[in-house]
Amino acid sequence: HTLITSVYLPPQRQDLLRDWVDAFPGLSVIAIQPLIDKVRGVMQRGALAIESVFLFTLASAVLIGVAAVQISREQRAGEIALLRTLGASRRSVLKLVLSEFVVLGLLAGLVSALLSNLLSIMLSRELFDLHTGLSPGLWLVGTLAGVLIVGTLGWLATGRLLRTPPMQVLR
Repeated sequence: HTLITSVYLPPQRQDLLRDWVDAFPGLSVIAIQPLIDKVRGVMQRGALAIESVFLFTLASAVLIGVAAVQISREQRAGEIALLRTLGASRRSVLKLVLSEFVVLGLLAGLVSALLSNLLSIMLSRELFDLHTGLSPGLWLVGTLAGVLIVGTLGWLATGRLLRTPPMQVLR
């Protein structure tokens, strides 16, 4: 007869295995903790790769947003000056401009989360044969990070335009 069983021993009691093997020479002991540690390490590296893709995508989206701000700077200055000339307060113009950047940040965060989550699902299925789904935490973090980063950059980029007198820009 051949019998197979498993026994969990806490790390401080691993010395019992040697005693059992000495007492029962036909006993085969297979330690699976090193295997579990190896799998855990591979999965952590996979998670790091996915996080890197997420950060790279978010950084790309932020850079595209900054480039868009710089390209449209003169046009934006003219629009702000025109709005201010027509009676809009600095505060209302700032709200309008910030809402535009918040939407851009929202889109950047959503795209970053989408790409990262799709990569995560693909890697989980192809490499580990695991079936995973959407990660709400990733979507929340991506969206908030995009909104905060692009919104802050937009606020910094348009602050000077709001302080410039409209007549100076319209000349």
